[in-house]
Amino acid sequence: MNAGELPAAIRPTRLIVDRQAIESNAAIILRHVTPGTRLMAVVKANAYGHGAVASARAAIAGGASYLGVATVGEAVQLRDCGIDTPILVLGSSAPAEAYRAAQLGICLGVGDTDQLARLQDVLRAHPPEAAVGVHLKIDTGMRRFGILPNRAVDVARTIDIDPYLRLQGIYSHLAEADEENPARMNAQIELFRQAHATISEAGVDPGIAHISNSAALLRTRSSDFGMVRAGICLYGISPSRHVALFRGMKPALEWRATVQHLISMEPGDRTGYGGTYVASDNERLALIPIGYADGYPRQLSNIGWMGFDGQRLQVRGRISMDQCTIAIPGQIDLKVGDDVTVLGGAGNGAPSANELGDVLGTIGYEIVSRISPRVPVEYV
Repeated sequence: MNAGELPAAIRPTRLIVDRQAIESNAAIILRHVTPGTRLMAVVKANAYGHGAVASARAAIAGGASYLGVATVGEAVQLRDCGIDTPILVLGSSAPAEAYRAAQLGICLGVGDTDQLARLQDVLRAHPPEAAVGVHLKIDTGMRRFGILPNRAVDVARTIDIDPYLRLQGIYSHLAEADEENPARMNAQIELFRQAHATISEAGVDPGIAHISNSAALLRTRSSDFGMVRAGICLYGISPSRHVALFRGMKPALEWRATVQHLISMEPGDRTGYGGTYVASDNERLALIPIGYADGYPRQLSNIGWMGFDGQRLQVRGRISMDQCTIAIPGQIDLKVGDDVTVLGGAGNGAPSANELGDVLGTIGYEIVSRISPRVPVEYV
């Protein structure tokens, strides 16, 4: 550092993302699926909070040969960082984005006739240099985005004969694959199988067929088809309590924060906005420099916990925008400058993403994907 030059700002909190865990999880998935089945690594929403670019590269190193995102913008970010692996925009996109997609070799999901017609109008008005790759979304039961199975052949044929479009795949999405009873999952898989067969029999090459999400790929080989899509499980988080990860898969993310201040509480003292926690005895609290603007949910006020030395340290009072406080049990020697674990980290007393999801009546997906970009990330 030159004289007079200030060091870069470093926040006293960070995510530690283990790229090797993501790579290993991808490789484990490929060892379990039907031989020849491709793996799509779903890296939408900043790779569920883990960092899209680094996670994509780790998954590719583990054998993933396709990437899934939610928006064209997410795909462009990957291309701008030099990632040339095939990418599919899984959700609906604006037809005007087709030119950028064509330039960068990004495939678009098409799931309704209006979207397709608008896409065709745009491309006819200003033909792209290269055809736009398309995966046709078939709605087998989600009732969200997708063509109903009885329309799939006609729409697939329309795409197939269009000079500016190239049908590269068909896909669907399972609505209840993470539920205890697999009956509705199996029914959707069968509907997709029938649609795939009907399109093929009509003389249209459906390309890569894929319906399996994390829960399905962990549960059954009947949904493998040509490719499986690994989302939450790629990051070592189980889709639900009913679905176990494959042996050897592990979480890739740990969130740590550094104690900034110690507070002595006497009986009757209150802490935080609204004074929702009242000390019943002499207590010690630690100030932790994260809050709901960092993605630590305000709903965890007075019910959440963090980990230190294998112990649970309960959240005390309301979580504010930038900070919160936790209790220091009498037997714990916690000092300013010590790190506590906010999330993850085996055996240190901290909650997993799914545990926090259960406490809040939500899912681990939401816990990790809502971590704010202002939390620095350290990749190991």
